[in-house]
Amino acid sequence: MSQRVLLQARKALAEGRVKKIVVRGVKDDNSVEVFVVESRDRKRFYLVIPGVYCSCEDFLFSVFYRGKSKACYHMVSVELALKEGLEVKKEEMSFDDFYKTFLASL
Repeated sequence: MSQRVLLQARKALAEGRVKKIVVRGVKDDNSVEVFVVESRDRKRFYLVIPGVYCSCEDFLFSVFYRGKSKACYHMVSVELALKEGLEVKKEEMSFDDFYKTFLASL
C-alpha cells in the first residue's frame, strides 16, 4: 500500500467521512451493516464492502481492471477503522432511505 493511499485513508477517518450504515430490512430483525465513505467534496458517497469492493472509479480501474493496487483509499479507511477499533459515525435507516440516499447515486 502506498503512503499516499494510507494518508488519504487516515484523512478520511480524521474528517469523519467514514460511516457505518445499518440498513433495516422489512422485518426489524433483518438488518445489514454496510460502510460508506464520503468524497472529499462531500457530494458523493462510495459504498465499501471491506476487503472486497468499493464503488469508486479508482477501485474499478486501478484495482479491478489493471491490478495496480489491492485497494483504494476508501477501502483502506474502512479496513483501518475495523482493524484499529476506531469509532465511525453510525446511522440507521430503512432500505428505502438507503436506496434513495446511497444506491441511487451509484
